[in-house]
Amino acid sequence: MRRGRLLLALMSMLVSGCDRPPPPSEAGVELLAILGDRDGAGALPSTPLVSPEINGYYLVTISDGPTEEPPRLFDSTGRFVRVIGRLGEGPNEYRRPGHIHRVNDSAWIYDMALRRITALLPPDTIGPTRLWPLTPHSLLPLADGTFVLSE
Repeated sequence: MRRGRLLLALMSMLVSGCDRPPPPSEAGVELLAILGDRDGAGALPSTPLVSPEINGYYLVTISDGPTEEPPRLFDSTGRFVRVIGRLGEGPNEYRRPGHIHRVNDSAWIYDMALRRITALLPPDTIGPTRLWPLTPHSLLPLADGTFVLSE
């Protein structure tokens, strides 16, 4: 398996109206960070999923391929900080963490093998875990602190 680094870029688009895409002159790409190292604990296998920046950190999961790996934490400069949790089925353990959603200042990570969603407040706090039978492809936080998940 080839391991490497991930170039994280932000596509910024200035939309003048919701009914049409912006002209090409208003779109741009900005380098945010290069995540990971070519070797070692910060090296990323293929197909990483990256969270939006949360409290100055990025969470990365590897959901594709035959690998089982816990989420990884990178700082806002792209430096590898640490692995979150470990492999397993208990608290703060993961089998196939995949989709990452941001809700306010926390991340919600869906584990596809365990069929559960876990809240994280990067860099240090592990929040509640809930069983969830459907893969949440989108997540919308509501003003009352609850949120809506779509299948």
